[in-house]
This record gives sequence, structure tokens and C-alpha cells, in this order.
Amino acid sequence: MKNFALTKILAALVAVLSGLLVIGISYGLLHAQAPLPSAAPSASPTAAASASPSPSPSPSPSASPSPSASPTPAPEATATPSPTPSPSASATPAASPTPTALPQATLKLSSTEVSGSSNLSLNITVDSGATVTVVPTAGITYWYEPGYLYIYPTASGSVTVTASLSGFQPTSAVIRVTYIEPTPAATPAPTATPDPGSSSSVLTPTLTRNSDLSFWFRNGMSDTKDYFFDYAAQYSVDPFLAIAIADHETGYGSSSYCNDLNNFGGLMDSSGSPKSYDSKQQGVEALIWLLSWYRDQGRTSIADIGAWYCPGEQLWVDRVTTIYNSFHQ
Repeated sequence: MKNFALTKILAALVAVLSGLLVIGISYGLLHAQAPLPSAAPSASPTAAASASPSPSPSPSPSASPSPSASPTPAPEATATPSPTPSPSASATPAASPTPTALPQATLKLSSTEVSGSSNLSLNITVDSGATVTVVPTAGITYWYEPGYLYIYPTASGSVTVTASLSGFQPTSAVIRVTYIEPTPAATPAPTATPDPGSSSSVLTPTLTRNSDLSFWFRNGMSDTKDYFFDYAAQYSVDPFLAIAIADHETGYGSSSYCNDLNNFGGLMDSSGSPKSYDSKQQGVEALIWLLSWYRDQGRTSIADIGAWYCPGEQLWVDRVTTIYNSFHQ
């Protein structure tokens, strides 16, 4: 009997529990389908957005969104400007370097105006290694050697001198030349017996290069014979005329001009000082070149040459003629 009573009690408890379980499930389902409204509805757009599946078409600009309703927006990329990148080295082209002006080549003349009838000379100073160009006008010839310029005019004009050197700007200067007609030398009165030294009795040399010419090549001229004959052939000049002038000008090789300066023709620079040459060979060539220039001007006789070489000095003509005739034996 006891067991039967206990079973009835347990069955009653199960029934009660089952009823409570059904009530609980029903209550849960009811609240899941229709949630209770808030006791105090909020007027903010955020609350409205939560109650309605569709957002308000035009939210009030003054409404402040709830931090919990919408996530905090990320800062815009432009909120902090990026630093301006530094330009690369190739962004701005390098400025072209300013060319350096070349210095002027040195050109100094002892004078820019000369006048006379022949053998007008000037000193010229240029940089070492510079090239000197000389351009004369018509009626003027010249001879240039380092340090000296000789001008031989037959008419007035000008001479343009230019010094050029690598790495320098060329420098030019103009020399004004005034030609003065030479005064003819007075003709000496004839004598009963012709003077062997006069220009009217010039003899043709009979000696040759291979003859014994030691008498005419003495002292400082003793070793110059080959220079005289070689350069005379090169410039088409009478070698005996050059030897006669050199013997007269140097006193047969005894003068200081000859021995100290290698000057065989008594040649002077523009200041009136005797010229100096680096070697005997150079000194001989200078004299013979001058005679070739006289020849080109039509002055081939001793008298005609003397009128330019030593103007107004008849003694020069007589002495050179005497020496020249001594080659006739």
C-alpha cells in the first residue's frame, strides 16, 4: 500500500512540473514575438533608428548620435596632411656654368706709328709660344723675327699685328706707317782717275766658294763662310755682296757686334741699339734676307742699297765697293 501511495505522489509532482514547464515555454514564446515597448520612448534619431528597420530619411542636423548607436568614425586621411616630399636631385635641372672669359694674349709694341723710307723696326713682346701674324697694306713689306718687326715701305699705309695663343683671346694692334721719299745721295764729282771704291767701277768677282777666302773670313767671321754661301743660294743673293757688307760692318770680324751679338750687318732695333742673335747662323741669315728684300724692291747695286741701308753715307758705298772689288783677282 505504501508503494502505491508513493507512486501517486510522484505522478502528481511530475504533472505539476510539466504544467509549470508548459507555462514557462508559452511565456517565452509570447515575449519573443512582441517585445514590450519602452516606458519612456526617446525622441533622439538614434532611438528611432533602433525601433524602425528603415533609417529616418532626413535626420536632424543638430541631433547628436549616441556613441552606442553608431561606431565612432575613423579620422579622415586628410585630417593630418602628409609632409611635402623633398624634390629629387633630378627634379630641378642643374644651372649651366657661366663660361669663364679667356684672358687676352700679350702683345706689346714699342711704337704704333713709324715713318721713313726703309728698314723701320719695332720691338714686339708676346707670350712664349704665341703665333704672330702680320698683315700689311699695299706698298709695305715686312720681316718678322721673334722680338722684332722690320717694315719696308714704298707707300704710306698700315700694318696689323696679331698675337694668338691657345687658351687666350687673340690680341691685335695697328701700326700706322708714313712713307717718306728718300733724298737721293749727291753724285760725287768725277775724278781724272776712277776711284776703285766708287760705285761707277764695280767689278765682277772672279773668286768662288772653293777659293781661299780666309782673308775675308777672319776673327769672328772665321767659321761663317758656309753660312754666307748657303743662305745666299737659298735667297738668290750675291754671296760676295753679303760678305763685303759684313766685312765693312764688322771690321773683318773684329767688332763687338760680331763677336758678342752675332750681328754681321750692323742691324739695329727700333731704339737704335744693335740687335743680338742667338747664333752666327741666325745673324748671317738676317743680313742675307735683308739683301733679298732690297733685291725685290729693285735695289741691286751697292749705291742703291746704300741709299736705304745707310742713307746719305757715301763712305759706306765706297768702302763696300772696294771690298767687293777685292774678290776680283
